[in-house]
Amino acid sequence: MQQQPNIIREIDRVYATALVEMAADAGRLEEVADEVKQLIEGLGDQTDFSRLLGAPTLAVEERAAIIERVFKGRVHDLVFSFLMVVNRKGRHELFPGVFHAFLDIYDERHGVIEVDAYSAHAMTELQKAQITSSLSESIGRQVVVREHVDASLIGGVKLRIGDQLIDGTVVHQLRQLRDELIEAGRQDARERLSALTA
Repeated sequence: MQQQPNIIREIDRVYATALVEMAADAGRLEEVADEVKQLIEGLGDQTDFSRLLGAPTLAVEERAAIIERVFKGRVHDLVFSFLMVVNRKGRHELFPGVFHAFLDIYDERHGVIEVDAYSAHAMTELQKAQITSSLSESIGRQVVVREHVDASLIGGVKLRIGDQLIDGTVVHQLRQLRDELIEAGRQDARERLSALTA
């Protein structure tokens, strides 16, 4: 049975929190955060590497040998040890999610929150700046906007802050209008029925 995305995100966060705490305790949080950013960038296009690590025929020891060959001496010992522990627990497929969760937690500790903004067309720098500014003002934290283009949206912007969705798209407004019209129609029908049966 496949794990639900929310459960996977929670597991990512558990592992990421452990790495954040270890790095903070060692006084290396900034250094580890920089390395995690580099790992995300470096592994982003390494589909062959990800496929190799995820091969079901590989034993834990074989995967450990690959991780050692690729990362030992190239990342902080703390990060290398963490990768080996996650692999040993058979959770190697979580690496990308854990790294992203690590940066989310790191940003939260520094008062920064990432917001995913979805729009039908690419936003101008001015539009992006306006969204960033108004969100920062309303939630009282520094906001970093990650832009996504979603052609299925007619217009407007849909914002996701963590698990919260703020939908300001035309599609959402049309759905709301449709629901209001349906409810108004039902209310009208109820009133007519009451008048007839009175």
